[in-house]
Amino acid sequence: MSQNESVETFGGMTCYPSPVEFKDEDKLWALACHLSCTLFYFTGFSFLIPLIIWIVKKDESPFLRKHALEAMSFTATYFGVQMILFGIGLVLMCVGIGLLVFLLMLPVFLAFVVWSIIGAIKAYDGKIVEYPVSSQFVSFRP
Repeated sequence: MSQNESVETFGGMTCYPSPVEFKDEDKLWALACHLSCTLFYFTGFSFLIPLIIWIVKKDESPFLRKHALEAMSFTATYFGVQMILFGIGLVLMCVGIGLLVFLLMLPVFLAFVVWSIIGAIKAYDGKIVEYPVSSQFVSFRP
């Protein structure tokens, strides 16, 4: 099976086999990077976990470097989208339709959580995960 045949997609998210070697413990760290994304909505600290992992492990494992950067990029993208929606919602509250924009934040949150969980599962399976939109900012350099 060629590398192109083993590429998986889930709602715009792309997963493919890692082109680099990694240790079993790297899979656990990658899982932590992606699951920390879901903590953002509840704590606001999700950016710190992948950042710490990236700082500590970036030179040891290209696999972890990619996953940590991907998780940070995805969290930053999500935060930006939610802040834009929140701002638009506040402005539109003046004309009485801001609630519709705030309701749009719920499916964005649910997509964020689902993609984070899928990313964590695929990372633990040893795959490279690329989220929609944010992945174009993170390149993979083994």
